[in-house]
Amino acid sequence: MSRLATQLRELQAIIQDVTVNGVAASIVTPSLLRSLIYRLSGLHVETLSISPRCTFVGRKVLIKDKTFVNRGVYFDASNNIEIGSNCAIGMEVMFCTSNHVYDDPRKRAGNVKSAPIVVKDGCWIGARACIMPGVTSHNERHRPRFVKP
Repeated sequence: MSRLATQLRELQAIIQDVTVNGVAASIVTPSLLRSLIYRLSGLHVETLSISPRCTFVGRKVLIKDKTFVNRGVYFDASNNIEIGSNCAIGMEVMFCTSNHVYDDPRKRAGNVKSAPIVVKDGCWIGARACIMPGVTSHNERHRPRFVKP
């Protein structure tokens, strides 16, 4: 890849970050415009209920209709994040799809690995919860339950 192509990709990433995590995340941006910016940037957002100050790192995010996302939610989309319909996501929840491999006792943080996160329809994720790679949440009889694969 040429140096110019690399610089153009870096510029595109900066513009995307400023647009999604700056303009769209602003408290003065109306929710309809926020959702439009997210969609135009490549995020799959079907709901209009995403509060300000949310951060998206990567585009592998699907948020279905009638889901509410509170302020300050962090989406580390190194892998897919899928949030179903009619969910409630509390403030400052972290969806973290990446982690480090712990296979070498001489080096605690090894290579990065990632796994998808799935939140099924109707789930509630409470404030400041950290949802780790590979977790699938279920809404079975309105009792949250988390299953690690």
